Amino acid sequence: MRIVYSLIALCLTAFNALAVTIESASGQLASNISDKSITELTVTGTINAADFKFIADELTALESLNLSGVTITAYSSTKALFANARTFDDNTLPVGCFANSALTSVTLPSSLSVIGEGAFLSCNGLTSIVIPESVDSIAPYAFSACEKLSAITIPAMVREIGTGAFSHCTSLASVTIEENDEDLTIGDEAFYGCTALANAKLANRTKSIGKSAFCDCTNASFAVVLGNASRLSSIGESAFQNSGIKAFDFSRCPNLKVIPQYAFASSKLTSVSIPDNITFVAEGAFFNNANLASIDLANNSASIAKLQFAGCNLAQNTGMTDQTTEVGEYAYYGWNQIEKLIIPENVSHIGDYAFGNMSQLAKVTSMNPSAPSLGEAVFNGITPASVLLTTKIASTGYKDGDQWRDFTFTINGDASNNGSINVNDITAIISHKKGKTPTNFLFEAADVNVDNVIDDYDISDIVDIISKQR
Repeated sequence: MRIVYSLIALCLTAFNALAVTIESASGQLASNISDKSITELTVTGTINAADFKFIADELTALESLNLSGVTITAYSSTKALFANARTFDDNTLPVGCFANSALTSVTLPSSLSVIGEGAFLSCNGLTSIVIPESVDSIAPYAFSACEKLSAITIPAMVREIGTGAFSHCTSLASVTIEENDEDLTIGDEAFYGCTALANAKLANRTKSIGKSAFCDCTNASFAVVLGNASRLSSIGESAFQNSGIKAFDFSRCPNLKVIPQYAFASSKLTSVSIPDNITFVAEGAFFNNANLASIDLANNSASIAKLQFAGCNLAQNTGMTDQTTEVGEYAYYGWNQIEKLIIPENVSHIGDYAFGNMSQLAKVTSMNPSAPSLGEAVFNGITPASVLLTTKIASTGYKDGDQWRDFTFTINGDASNNGSINVNDITAIISHKKGKTPTNFLFEAADVNVDNVIDDYDISDIVDIISKQR
């Protein structure tokens, strides 16, 4: 029986040794811990980078670390401790101090100001962490590749989320930024590759979103929640590229002026509506949005940028307006579902392959009396002879223009399809309205004002055309 009790006592002693509480002074942690196999550690007092180095190198079995009662003091060393760093500031987690560790639970100091670069890099066992209210900066790659981290709240005092800070946190489903008067910058690639991210609640104080910040956040439920008084003034290139985002309310961002290159490329946006405060939409901003059905560029339609809507083949309207003067290269390439294309009156140039691969295209209406200049292979992938091109009666440069001359022609207003505009066209429209459409009736030519409706307005326009011919 004594042997049994002795074994129990020995086991209890060993178990207790796995959980240790230490009050320490900076640089003294190693001398206060003899059993390096401990799995739980609570520290109070002060510690510095040398103590973090001891934890990283010697306490490799550690799973739970409570530093809530600790103050981190500055430290300088003659040799590099972490990632070639020799000097370390007060109230700052040292660079890479917990990288690749087995930690599953960490309670940070309540006085902490900065979470250092790569501090928790690839801590694959870390499922959650509370960032203290005192923190004002999260350095680059601080939590990168923490594959089990499921949710994060960014405290109100944080002013910067560094480059790649939460990149490749593949279980991260929720991000909440707390409100404050302090502006917040989200760095480049901050949440890159967070494939489980479903909800990113961006406080009004979020001022800028860096390049590729939410790129490859592919969750089909991914949504960005903006406040009613958003201060957002800058979005980086490819910020939401290849993400699952379905909607972005630009109207909540009165300070935003530019939508940069490939910002929403290959995302899941279903509609694009651009308010007047945005003055420039860059190349490929909405490239390859396979679900995009509606486009409204408002006052940003003067120039359709290169690759702007290429691959958005479910869209039913181009977003071009009477303000549009230029269509960039490959702007609408790959719209293989569209049957009818309207080119507004002020379009004077169309870039290379702009309307390429519109394999279902059957009708083109160009409203400019002077044929727009064309880049290389603008209509590549279609058979122009099988496509009806409607132009104005006094138009020039189409029938003898390179690429234009290959279409089958009709005249805007020639409803009866006899090569001229006269009273017969009015008669044809009246018959059509009465349900007795003539066999030679051309809807596209009869739709003089190009509103996709045949009505009395078209008759009035034909009367105007006839009177001008006299």
